[in-house]
Amino acid sequence: MHAAPRQRSRGRASTLVVVAHMALGLALAFLARAKVPAARVVPPFLAVMLFAGTAFGAVPEICGDTVRGKAHHNCTGTDGDRDGFHTDGSGRGWDCDDANMWIYEGVWNDGTGCSAGQAKLCGASNTYGSCQTPAEGTRNYYIDCDGGNDTTGTGASGAPWKTFKYVAKYYSTTPAGWVDIAPDDFIYAAGECDALYSYNNNGIDDTHLFLRGPGHSGTVTEPIVFSQWYGMPQWHMIGQGTSGASINPIYLLQVSFIKILGVEISGGYGDAILNEESEEIYIENANIHDVSCSQPNNCAGVKFTGGSYATGGYGRVRNSVIFDVYDPSPAVFLAGGSNAIIAFKNGGLESAWNVFGYTSAPGTNPSTGDCDKWKHGASSTTAADSSIHDNVYLNCYNAIISGQSNLTVYNNRSLGGGTFLNLLDVGGDTFIGPFEAYNNYADGVPLNYKPTDQWNTNGTQAADYCSGNDAPGMVELRDNVFNVNYAGNLLTIGNFEPDGLFTQIVTGGLISFSDNCYYNPADSDGGFNLFASNNGDTSCSGTARGNSGQTYTSLATWQAAGYDSGSAMVDPNEDADHVTQEPSCAGRGFQLDAGAGPTPTPSPTPTPAPTPTPLPNSGRGYVFAQ
Repeated sequence: MHAAPRQRSRGRASTLVVVAHMALGLALAFLARAKVPAARVVPPFLAVMLFAGTAFGAVPEICGDTVRGKAHHNCTGTDGDRDGFHTDGSGRGWDCDDANMWIYEGVWNDGTGCSAGQAKLCGASNTYGSCQTPAEGTRNYYIDCDGGNDTTGTGASGAPWKTFKYVAKYYSTTPAGWVDIAPDDFIYAAGECDALYSYNNNGIDDTHLFLRGPGHSGTVTEPIVFSQWYGMPQWHMIGQGTSGASINPIYLLQVSFIKILGVEISGGYGDAILNEESEEIYIENANIHDVSCSQPNNCAGVKFTGGSYATGGYGRVRNSVIFDVYDPSPAVFLAGGSNAIIAFKNGGLESAWNVFGYTSAPGTNPSTGDCDKWKHGASSTTAADSSIHDNVYLNCYNAIISGQSNLTVYNNRSLGGGTFLNLLDVGGDTFIGPFEAYNNYADGVPLNYKPTDQWNTNGTQAADYCSGNDAPGMVELRDNVFNVNYAGNLLTIGNFEPDGLFTQIVTGGLISFSDNCYYNPADSDGGFNLFASNNGDTSCSGTARGNSGQTYTSLATWQAAGYDSGSAMVDPNEDADHVTQEPSCAGRGFQLDAGAGPTPTPSPTPTPAPTPTPLPNSGRGYVFAQ
């Protein structure tokens, strides 16, 4: 028998995170404060959830709705709830409830019209099946955290367990009465899950849901599924960790092909879902909110760490809401340590059809954090393709901060916040090469790009930073709408960088901007910073960092230098769906019913990336359209 490691909110290069944000001017100091507890969200699962805007602060709207953890959107088009499933069957499939982003083809309803514990499955042509007890696996187990019993329960729907003790554990030899879950097993859960259990039966109750492999893993065709028990109260994991003893409500260690479907997580202290050294983890229809954790350890609503960037590490977060995950410490707060999602050196990731954000706007109290952060990115073009698309970001300090190679960012909306896309080597050697298209951004800075493999601390840098011996990839921005109100540069590329990197990136043709729509009432001329502001700095062994670049003070001078052909500086006149109505910006920015993502322009010397093994549409559980 081996003792499994406990909470492992790894702080790899956490010091670098602090240094990085200080260097970029992203550090925020706040007065000593205590977190203001928000009213806990405990709605019936899949029901339309309404929140008073005054209860949580000034949360931006999505299509007229104030959104904080609710499943309802009031948008137009064949995908009104923005879940990727369309009322005409296009997109990812059919949608039985276009006002609820958590119901679509392959998903059960909330049990309306059925007896307790039963529900109806949404199928093709927007039709529901008959009432039945969900039982989609080869073996099906049931947990009722409100009415179950670990002593007398058997795990059957008529005699559910109370905790995850009998199915989620680490053991070399399984104790009598405990279950060795296997591929195609379904574990259905319901109720207020605040009780802890002993994961190794040592009498110390310190675990919510802990699963360690590799013996407890699924397969590509038969994943192991933890799911909402439909027709029953919401599966709600209520965190019990404290700042002195953090506990992850869901902790997956060294497992693969696991699905987490329909869970709500709130409270406590610790990453809500920690995926450590695990691969092929799929999270869908989650509602994670009001979670506290330690920012020096890169706290997150969902954390992926320890995977392989080329041969594994694939994960997916879809159709989920993650709100207000941050360190409540009264000490100096740095936004960079709090995140909706964080991934360490993982390829083949996807973040899509989600709503991420913070109640408070950046610079206010209580604080905010980053939303999609993908750090310690793969330092090679062989990293598996990753994508961030069809998300909504609300009040994020950085909507997307990444050093990930082979990343495609498209059809997202950032509504209020700091920087939309912050590209830098977040914690180590990185091959940066993202492609961004058809996004809408409001407020703050559209792009900050630092193509180095070490931090810029204005004086302390490794030799490769000073020499420019980096290998940045192609960065392409096209067909975006940047509708901001920001007194500063719209784009900042290569601030405080050596001429060697200027030659690699600019002369080498590794940046491509075109057909964007800019609008900035606070600075009508814009401002495009290309390897400028070096100021003759001599911190690199007595050699100035470089003076090849400059700041272009208007779109006209920027275009005259050969950049951003086809772009315009004009009010995009966006409608309630954030779709531009300005003819000169037509077809740019966020698109209704966008469908498949655009194709990026290859780097001048591309190396093909491996294709990750997809999780097929097995017909069991949620249907994952590929």
